[in-house]
Amino acid sequence: MGRIQRFTSLVLRFLIFHLALLLPAEVLALESFNKSLNTQPLYIPTSNHLSKRDTYSDAIDKGLNYLCFLEFPFGTRQSIYTTVGDLENSGWSRYSTEGGLTKLDDLEPAFNRLGLTHDPADVELIFWTHDARSTNAKGQTAPPSEAAYSNFFNLRHGYIVAENNYGPAYWFEEEGIQNPIYADVTYWSDVVFVEWQFQATQRRLAVRELNYVFRIEITNEDTIEVIQRILGGTYRPWPGVSVPMSDAAGLAMLGTPNGRGVAWLLATHKEQFGKKTIESVTVWSDSGDPNDPQPLYYAYFVIVPLGG
Repeated sequence: MGRIQRFTSLVLRFLIFHLALLLPAEVLALESFNKSLNTQPLYIPTSNHLSKRDTYSDAIDKGLNYLCFLEFPFGTRQSIYTTVGDLENSGWSRYSTEGGLTKLDDLEPAFNRLGLTHDPADVELIFWTHDARSTNAKGQTAPPSEAAYSNFFNLRHGYIVAENNYGPAYWFEEEGIQNPIYADVTYWSDVVFVEWQFQATQRRLAVRELNYVFRIEITNEDTIEVIQRILGGTYRPWPGVSVPMSDAAGLAMLGTPNGRGVAWLLATHKEQFGKKTIESVTVWSDSGDPNDPQPLYYAYFVIVPLGG
């Protein structure tokens, strides 16, 4: 699909979805309209669940917005925090560890499908912890939040595995702090980009070759609710369910807290990554046992060049 046609299609999808929130089910017969666009059909949820602004339909709405951030050629402000010094000036400290790689064993089936490896020589587990005071751009003193971002990086095979990630907003809320003062750098997307770029420089590899982002042992309740909906309300171990971004289920996953960060990482670093979009997402659980009281959930997003 040409870039102009893709852009037009995305604009129409955005408008259609928001109109669908207001229109009755019989108005949503879009097969001939989708055919006229010469594109994949946009699967819109029925009015039964659009009439109730639940977690799933809210996630679809947000996912479409974030897809627009990725694919619209204008309007998304690029991050100005792109160096290790920027993170350190905001109170972040970097820690590396040689352990923990066994956690990636759970991703072996997915790695095999995608032709990836997790050779210890290529993978680094890096912690960035917000543990120091800083002065933000407003001249305010921002306290340490004890936020921590823990992620595996494999530049050679072009993937990030997000492990445990809790930002400053989470910790301030947990501590019951009202009207907190934030450091300049708070987002997972900024911290992860700086680390990715740092390792690319160290290893003399291309920054642009980010192809997959995995989310493992997901704990966010909203994300889990969306995954369970995609999995049909049951547990489905690997290979789980794969959905494109042209499907409402794909948009819903993109609109979760665990999906939005991936989109924001790409949308706010277009100068470094190039123009990329998210093509699809695959979700699964670690157990097929319905009696398992605490199943673990996993997901990975496939990143492709826009228009590629």
